[in-house]
Amino acid sequence: MIKGCHENRGPSSCVNRKCMCPDGFCAKDNGAGYGVCELADSTEYTAEVAAVNQKQRKFPAPHSDVSSGLAFSGGGARALSNTLGAYRALEQLGLMPYLNAISCVSGGCWASSIYMFADLKTDDLLGKPTEPAKLTLSQLEKQPAALGASVTTSDKSFLTRVLLSHLDPHSIWQSFIGETILRPFGLDNPEAFMAASVEEVNRIKKHNPHLKDATFQVPRSDRPKVFVINGALLSPEGFSGGNNVSVSFQMSPDFTGSPFWPQDGPLNFQPSKNGALYPLRDQFMGGGFVETFAFGGGDPKYQSASGLQKVKAPRLPFTLTNAVGISSLAPGAMMATEGKYQFGVPKSNYWPVLPSKSQKQPARAFGFGDGGTMDNSGILALLQRGATKVAMWASTYIPLASKRYPKLDFCKLQGTTWDELLGDADDLVVAPMVSDKFGYPYSSPGSYYTHNQVFAKEELPSLLCQMQQLKQAGKPVVLRSRHRVLPNSWWGIEGGNSVDLLIVYLEQSSDFEKQLPEETRKSLGPKKAENRTWASSGDLARFPHYKTTGQTEQHLEITRLTNREVNLLAGQSEYAVLQNAALFRDVLCPSGSAGICCRNPGTSACKN
Repeated sequence: MIKGCHENRGPSSCVNRKCMCPDGFCAKDNGAGYGVCELADSTEYTAEVAAVNQKQRKFPAPHSDVSSGLAFSGGGARALSNTLGAYRALEQLGLMPYLNAISCVSGGCWASSIYMFADLKTDDLLGKPTEPAKLTLSQLEKQPAALGASVTTSDKSFLTRVLLSHLDPHSIWQSFIGETILRPFGLDNPEAFMAASVEEVNRIKKHNPHLKDATFQVPRSDRPKVFVINGALLSPEGFSGGNNVSVSFQMSPDFTGSPFWPQDGPLNFQPSKNGALYPLRDQFMGGGFVETFAFGGGDPKYQSASGLQKVKAPRLPFTLTNAVGISSLAPGAMMATEGKYQFGVPKSNYWPVLPSKSQKQPARAFGFGDGGTMDNSGILALLQRGATKVAMWASTYIPLASKRYPKLDFCKLQGTTWDELLGDADDLVVAPMVSDKFGYPYSSPGSYYTHNQVFAKEELPSLLCQMQQLKQAGKPVVLRSRHRVLPNSWWGIEGGNSVDLLIVYLEQSSDFEKQLPEETRKSLGPKKAENRTWASSGDLARFPHYKTTGQTEQHLEITRLTNREVNLLAGQSEYAVLQNAALFRDVLCPSGSAGICCRNPGTSACKN
């Protein structure tokens, strides 16, 4: 029993004015003068460890059977709105049952986690189909479908409560995401472990009888079987993260960890400011996964082996809120490099899967951050799993060409001009989440896109030319291309296979805007480039490139968008997919009889 029931008490409930721990948890002194509810110290879990590295490249099932997937980028509420429209269109086309995987980052994960877990009818969750001509201002003013409504409520009440409470700073952002994004769907339970299915929960409880009464959240059975929430494994506590030490961190309902060893070897960490006294050398990062319900606990006895092993229980369950919060903490990487700011970085125990039985690297506290630190597109996690058909949504704020030089013609550039153009971090002409995959590195404080090349460099100019031509023609920027996958030692990608790729780039589509009612078109306002921000006289300023934070300036909100902003962007995203329905079917439908039904769902054979 502990007194004073705040969020920082852990999973607890108020009973007779006292904060009580649920079954399976104990009240423990946190060293700050008050108790918190944590899992029992003596508990061990029997969990599956899955080695995935240069010695053992095969992912555990179902991650080992990924041929097609969707990748949804980061971008806060803008990305959530763009992703909402994409899901609504893909559901209309009947494509979702044929897809193997979803990989997401940050705001794309806000939308995708709700899509994967929320128990709502499709129309209630995503909204009914829309038509541009019917998107009047009064129609746009209506509350969005449930998924979109999650970013239209004010965040001021939470922020006020943070100032008045003793919330653990390491969990502030995760708590914010849980309350504002996941709670409307009942998905923020701090007691709930994650697992892939009801059947997997039964298996876990069979191996762990002490979890017989534990709560688990599982994805819907009618969703893709692989769901990857991308984060970043930044650095051990007291040490700096950075471009050459931070690695991918992948969280799924079934497994969590980091596949492969970057460059097939160990890394060295430098002390952060006010941190450790000496460097930390020869540290392996990655190498595989542990079942998500056991993540955050101690290392197993055999740290190089796959199979069921005993691991010490984590201090708290690793929840959906933890995963989605980690994936979207954009400042995390910058905070991890500064000793005085590490208090605000999510942290947990982490241990790698090692190359040999003779090695040992015990679990230690690490900081975690936004998946956009390493790859803001989400596509690399799919390529690691061998996907050959991918649709990738770049929910960017960066228009094609240049805000500073809007007449820049991609189709007329030659030779080394591209290196100079794409290397200009002060005037981005395409989102780095696209250009980095073609060998044009990008690095800024908190963004480490220097190890991400998976396609040939010479293939990007033609692709950008075609994307710009689509924009100039007023079309949605949806482009299909085929690429040979190159080896990438940092991500452990072996290469040699080909991928059929659809890039859906967030851009202005004059064809879409021309179909809008006149009053809606006028509200978009005249646009012009001024100091890299859109100036507009309308109440839909910056459409479609909303700001990631502070878009709703009159209310000084962090993540909030208005009903109109969410509905209009989701409508354009839906339109972009439906206008390219044949492309999506060609790329994403499987082969064989299932592919025939996927491409021609109305045929009599498929109806039967």
